Amino acid sequence: MWQTSIGNLIKKYKYFNPLFFDYDIKVIMVHLPAARRNIVSSISNICQRLTHYTKHFTTFSLLFISFSQFAQTINATAPDDSQSIPDGGIPNELKLFQQMPLVITAARKPQRITEAPATIDVITTENIKHLGASTLTELLERLPGIYTPTAHNGLDMLWIRGVGGRFNDNALLLIDGIPYRTLYFSNFPINEQIPLLDIDKIEIIRGPGSALYGTNAFTGVVNIITKDATDIRKNVVSTSFGSFNTEDHHVLYGQEFDSGQISAFARYLDGDGYAPGRDDEGKPSNEKRDPKNHAYKLKLNYHNFDLNLRYSRFSINKFTAVTDDEEGDEAIREHFLSQLGYHHEFGKHASLQIKAYYNQFNLNKSGVAHNIDGSIASFNETEIYGRIAGIDVLSTINFSNKHTLLFGLNFEYEFLDHAWEKTQKTLNDPFEFTSWATASNGDVPESIDNNNLGIYLEDELKIGKKFILTSGLRFDEIEASDSRFSPRISVVYTPDYKTSLKLRYGEAFRAPTYQELFKRTQDGEAEGNQNLKPQIIKTTEFELSRFLSDQHRLNATLYFTEIEKFIKIIGDGDFENIGEQEFYGFELGLNGQINNWLSYFSNFSFTIGKQKNRNIGGIPEYMGNFGLTYTGNKYVDITAHLRYVGDRNRPANYQTDVSPSYRQNLLDSYRVVNLNFVLKNLPNPFNASISIRNLFNETHYTSGEQTQDFDIQQPGRRIHVNISWEF
Repeated sequence: MWQTSIGNLIKKYKYFNPLFFDYDIKVIMVHLPAARRNIVSSISNICQRLTHYTKHFTTFSLLFISFSQFAQTINATAPDDSQSIPDGGIPNELKLFQQMPLVITAARKPQRITEAPATIDVITTENIKHLGASTLTELLERLPGIYTPTAHNGLDMLWIRGVGGRFNDNALLLIDGIPYRTLYFSNFPINEQIPLLDIDKIEIIRGPGSALYGTNAFTGVVNIITKDATDIRKNVVSTSFGSFNTEDHHVLYGQEFDSGQISAFARYLDGDGYAPGRDDEGKPSNEKRDPKNHAYKLKLNYHNFDLNLRYSRFSINKFTAVTDDEEGDEAIREHFLSQLGYHHEFGKHASLQIKAYYNQFNLNKSGVAHNIDGSIASFNETEIYGRIAGIDVLSTINFSNKHTLLFGLNFEYEFLDHAWEKTQKTLNDPFEFTSWATASNGDVPESIDNNNLGIYLEDELKIGKKFILTSGLRFDEIEASDSRFSPRISVVYTPDYKTSLKLRYGEAFRAPTYQELFKRTQDGEAEGNQNLKPQIIKTTEFELSRFLSDQHRLNATLYFTEIEKFIKIIGDGDFENIGEQEFYGFELGLNGQINNWLSYFSNFSFTIGKQKNRNIGGIPEYMGNFGLTYTGNKYVDITAHLRYVGDRNRPANYQTDVSPSYRQNLLDSYRVVNLNFVLKNLPNPFNASISIRNLFNETHYTSGEQTQDFDIQQPGRRIHVNISWEF
């Protein structure tokens, strides 16, 4: 086979590396059939461009070359697939099949990850334990194509494949399958508000998801699946303490009984936090975030019914703004989510699932603005109250073991009680509204309510033993905006049990947020526009997944994305649909088990974003992760994680907005190393771990909002110690 010839040739030439890549490609092409030369020539052109940027990602270039050679060795020495039966008498085909994780988010039904019609990753409880992460941000940033810059208010944002924004409104967060978002900003948190101890696993889709989930499943979907009693082997009391005077306490309880189960969770977090605020010269301020979080969950299952109640109160004292001329007393975010569900199986041929849910979000913020001389300029208050009530119905029909049809309906009632900001010069003066939400363009805040309806259909057909064809279509009627159809189609080809090839096309949309539609301001800045159209994204993807051996899996994805009717603030501050954007790139991942006590994960991503033939600012072209977990010691498991983020271009207006003394054409790359130690064989019932983030105290910045003047400095070295009791 020509593939084997390439592998042997690569091993033969000891000088094969990025610096001599062009020479090696020419040698390889001599040995290739003519039909293959065009493909290799295209790959060569891409690699030559990558070599141009070698100084920015040398570590990961060498890493992937090494693993490529290692993978070729594994392939060359692997026994014949059809005859290989490992120890224990289990055929390799069955062994690998058992290793593939089950996912439910990509098609709203359980399926192997290699058959899913989406680019999807899974983060398990075991991953969370060994990474030593304390926030959802720290978990998501280990995945390819994901960048988590910090906004001016100290909250992290989620950018997927280069597409981001200030308010986290371009992706959808689900908790146990239910949308978890605010109404006014249509966003969600990834900071301290999401406790990790209660998470069973997280499924992350990179790519459009509106064909199943409607609005906001624009660039991707993050589905957090929490623990129930079957996942809680022992009850847990946990306490953590560490840098910035942080203390974090948890209680996790689960109990199974006849025909049902109950689980509960409570969390209290307090600390000084790290403030990314800036003074007027762009230097870090001394303000503290002082994050506090109270979170509670109750989960009940009885026969075919389930009830899920969740409450979170997150506050930041001394609310941090872009500059030091504003300080605050408190910003409180309250989130209440409830869900009542029913499911029924009609034998093996059909099932019905019904979920009714209620989602409420309140924001209360107070602050004080100062004049240059330090005197008080004004007292400011903000209140935003919004509620979403919905029902989701999903019916699955299995015509055979090769043909499945999904039909679903989703209805939501949205009610914005009010959203306003007001100010007063002195405590004795009356408040004046500076910003408010209104549907009638008036100067008084008013409540706003709308109904949304979504209907979707998805068909999965297995053709022979090697092809899976998935096609879906969803129609959404958005009362406050336009209706929208969201199609998707996916072809999965599995030539053998080790290999999966996927070709996908999907469209998604984000309806304008209530802020973009209904906001009014006293000074006329950032005015809402009730004529806005939904943003539309169209993505084509090709994905290759290959088990190089029983223990090593390679994943590669190419994608091209177009965004139409992009919503942006222009001119005097009005929201408008303006222009188009294009994004393209690739993602590589290699994960596996080297031996019984050493495992690894690695990934590398390349992303380019353009608007009117100009690069979109703030996006890192290159990112990568590499992690090793060592479990061979009797007393401790050790995980080391290296994260690399490349240079980031500035927004087009950056040089005119920023003072000359602080202008930079590029925001420099950075490398951060994290270490985590999980202690073992402690006296029962104790467990302990020690996490060190940013081990070498690297000074680094994220690019913040794409319209923000200053970069946001990230925390230096920080240490957290966790001790837990199981009973």
